[in-house]
Amino acid sequence: MNIIINEIIDWIETLISFIPGKVGTLIRTLWFHYRWKKPINVRVRPLSQFISPGDIEFLGKASLGKQAFFSADGGSIEIGENFSCNVNCHINASVGGKIKISKNVLVGPNVVMRTANHNFNQPGQPINQQGHNFKDIQIGENVWIGANCVILSGVKIGKGAIVAAGAVVNKDVAKSTIVAGVPAREIKKIK
Repeated sequence: MNIIINEIIDWIETLISFIPGKVGTLIRTLWFHYRWKKPINVRVRPLSQFISPGDIEFLGKASLGKQAFFSADGGSIEIGENFSCNVNCHINASVGGKIKISKNVLVGPNVVMRTANHNFNQPGQPINQQGHNFKDIQIGENVWIGANCVILSGVKIGKGAIVAAGAVVNKDVAKSTIVAGVPAREIKKIK
């Protein structure tokens, strides 16, 4: 019975993801208000998807661009107030781990945050059969993450930091710094 109910819910969520304009945004906002862990005012644009919405918690007002993808299947996601992400934001805590984003965070288009990595220490076995490892991701207050960035598992980004467009962040970022590059490295302190 639960499988049938889940399939119906998935079908409804897919259907409402295609409704354009303000009417669609209002319908998605009302629908997910009751699906997330804590009901809150979140503006959800078209083609957005939420996997395991009961493990996703918004702590205040938020705005999600088109094609936002949030997955907390096996993990959890907590988003602070005044969060805003542009189109195609991919926040993924599936398999395990937690993504915690503090308040007043801006995320550019095409950003990926993922708590898990594939294991690859058994050369004779296909990589898709070796499982995963995971670590939490923490984003501090007042952080700006530019377009096309990748935030990898185990990373902590400090308060007031800026991640320049296209950066791949594989280690912690100190507060009030700007990082850029692949892999990301500090290029400037913010005074």
